[in-house]
Amino acid sequence: MSVSLKELCQMVNVPYDQARALIESESSDGASVEREEATMEDTVMEDTVMEDTVVHADLSGGLEGEEASLLAPEQVQFDTDREEDSNAEEGAPPRKRLRAEKTWKKVINKKRRMVGKSYVGKQKQKEIMREPRAIGPRCSSAACAKSAKHHCSAIGTPERNNIFNEFWQHMTWEEKRMYVHGLIDVVPVQRRRGVIERRLRDQDVYLPAEYVNLMKKARVKPHPYEVKYIDHTFFQDFTKLRLCKSLRPGVRPGDPTVHDIRAISYGTQQEVLLMYD
Repeated sequence: MSVSLKELCQMVNVPYDQARALIESESSDGASVEREEATMEDTVMEDTVMEDTVVHADLSGGLEGEEASLLAPEQVQFDTDREEDSNAEEGAPPRKRLRAEKTWKKVINKKRRMVGKSYVGKQKQKEIMREPRAIGPRCSSAACAKSAKHHCSAIGTPERNNIFNEFWQHMTWEEKRMYVHGLIDVVPVQRRRGVIERRLRDQDVYLPAEYVNLMKKARVKPHPYEVKYIDHTFFQDFTKLRLCKSLRPGVRPGDPTVHDIRAISYGTQQEVLLMYD
């Protein structure tokens, strides 16, 4: 990297004419002025190269491969820019800048989440720091200890740690899904319970009318059930029936009375037939 006297004056905010006049006054001829400018350019270039070397050594020391991309993405980006500047200084044609996706914060955050490290998550549109994955406590259920199918106590602490580390540190998301799927036994459903049946489970019902509220609360989305408590009017409306005003066979004195009736028959055409002595 070379800097002329004019560019140097612009960097330090000093008038170029004043600086040149000062150099000419201290020098014997114009050649000395040119030598002075060349000396200044060489000094600036050496300082820049030394500074780049020191910064590069401090930033990249002790980092390799994935660790450098995970722990210090700014350092990798700085190295890429420095190489592009060096190619431009050598006079080589500028090459197209490549997308360093491994150094993006979004990609690094996804990588840390996949390997079980702490990462930046979101909760109600706010960024929060998620804790790293940690192995949970051992199973202390008394039912598992008595069960003949559960063998929680047969797995020791070293095996638990090996499974945990292998799952979170060396598997991708697809490999994690395949691993979990291989540990699951799919059994067909023997009986499907409805929404209302699940709601009525473990509920104390003392009156038939209480079923109405429980059925309405059984489903909320997309909308509750429409429940109607029915009575005898749902089956037959007795308000429109033709009632018989009297069963007496006759109305004159000496005619048969109700006490003389021995049988009553109702016909299909709403007629009433009486049998009496």
